Order: sequence, then C-alpha cells, then structure tokens
Amino acid sequence: MKKEEIIKQVKELAHEGLITKKELIAAYDEAFEGKSAKSLARQSRLSAILYYIGGITIFLGISIFIGQNWSSLNDISKILVTLGSAIAAYIIGILFSRYTKLDAVSQAFYFIFGLLAPLGLHITFDIAGFEIGEAGFQSTMAAILFVACFVSFVLFKKAIFLIQSIVFGTWLYFGLTEFVIAGNPYFHTWRVGAYRILTASLTYLCLG
Repeated sequence: MKKEEIIKQVKELAHEGLITKKELIAAYDEAFEGKSAKSLARQSRLSAILYYIGGITIFLGISIFIGQNWSSLNDISKILVTLGSAIAAYIIGILFSRYTKLDAVSQAFYFIFGLLAPLGLHITFDIAGFEIGEAGFQSTMAAILFVACFVSFVLFKKAIFLIQSIVFGTWLYFGLTEFVIAGNPYFHTWRVGAYRILTASLTYLCLG
C-alpha cells in the first residue's frame, strides 16, 4: 500500500471519529519503541559475546604467561597469578552484579573465575605436594568447584553458575566413578564407560 493511500485512510478514520490523535501518536511511539528494543537486545547480545571473548583472552594470556615463566616464578607467584586471579575475578563479579547495567560485565568475570579456578587449584595442590593426577584427588578438586559454583547459583541466581555447576558436577561424577572402579580390571570395559556416559546424559535430560 502506498504512503498516500495510508494517509488518506487515516484522514477518513479521523474524520469519522474512529481514531483519535492520541491513538495515532501512541501507535507511532510503539513502532519506534519496538525497533529500539530490538536494537538494544542485539547490542546486549553482542556485548555479552565480546565480554566472554575477553574472558577467554585473559585466561589464555595468564596460561601463556605461566607457561613461559614457570621456572622463574616462585610458588607464591604461581598461586597468586592463577588462584588469586580467580578469586579476584569472582569478587569483582559480585561488585559489578550490584549494578543492573553492569550485569553482563559481572557474568564475564564469573566466566573468568570458572576458567581460572580449576587451573589455580591444580597448581596450588601440586605445589602442596598432592598427587593431583589420581582420580580421588581429581574428585576432590571437582567437589570444591562444584560446591562453590552451586552455592553461588543459589545465592546470586546467575545462569553462568548453573552452567559451571553442571560442568564441575560432571567432572566430579566421572572422577568419583573412576576412583571407585580404579584397580578393578572387571570394570575397565567399554560397556562400563558407555553406562557412565549414558547416566550423565540422562541426568542432563532430567535437568533440562
């Protein structure tokens, strides 16, 4: 329909009293508000993606820094750079989450925490002399991270903590089951591995 025809119809409706000036202005404003809301939603999604990319970049930067300077860093420095950075990111996320406009930024810092915390715990316990490669100790680290993220989800109701809880809970599940069946050749078959994966998959379906 052409613009002139639309204007003509509006004039006829107004003349007959079927539409008012207030209704026309409201319809005009609603059209622009809808466009504005869609534009803001797209910008918000793009900002969130960029924040997470930044989080991954920070994680990679810290990992590369540690790898390149491993021999020159003392034990305290290694712990501060990894576990210390994870705790700092978590605290910064809490501070930013107090402001609605900075919620996306806080989620990015929680994401950084989720990436750095496993690395930090791994390095900390390795320095402490624990056998971190054993299934039992892998389960311990996974349990610490799972509890931390699940409690955070309960307290702050952030989806990122739910995702991290599922990830670390899965790690805990496979670590515990490996710890239970370790040393028993009867359970080291492809069927047992398939059942473990199937159980995890069914759990995901139930959570969904």
